[in-house]
Amino acid sequence: MKRILVFIIIITSFYSCKKCNLDYRIGEEVQIPIKFNGFTDYEVNYMRVYRIDSDITIKIDTFLFQNFTPFFPIKDGFVNISDRSMNDINYGYYESYLNNCNLIFDWKTGRDTLKNIKIKKSKEKVKDKCYENHPNIKIDLVTFSFKNNTHNKGDLITINK
Repeated sequence: MKRILVFIIIITSFYSCKKCNLDYRIGEEVQIPIKFNGFTDYEVNYMRVYRIDSDITIKIDTFLFQNFTPFFPIKDGFVNISDRSMNDINYGYYESYLNNCNLIFDWKTGRDTLKNIKIKKSKEKVKDKCYENHPNIKIDLVTFSFKNNTHNKGDLITINK
């Protein structure tokens, strides 16, 4: 009986010691959901997008919408945009390409703008020792104005043709 008890204690001790795996935890990612009404996916993909930094208005990043969403495909006019940099500048884990800017969507017969985008990120405190030294990004704030309404993290906006 003592041998069985010792064996159970050893097995329990072994399984209670958690080993870290090699997964790399980045954390949350900024995603702004957009629904395009009346557009074909082709029209959305080839729409022009302009990013105008509020601090440096003379510098405007211009690109096709499809280049802005390489990791989020457009399905039935719905897509998530992210704050990944379009000009290969590394903003670090806690900065954002879209912070403090306006984002203009320009198509053949119209234009819409996400104004005064504010994005704040910080390092999330995690209890898991395996990930305590990882970036652990936490999105503290996502806010912007669209059609004179203020929107926050997770709000779906609709752009009509």
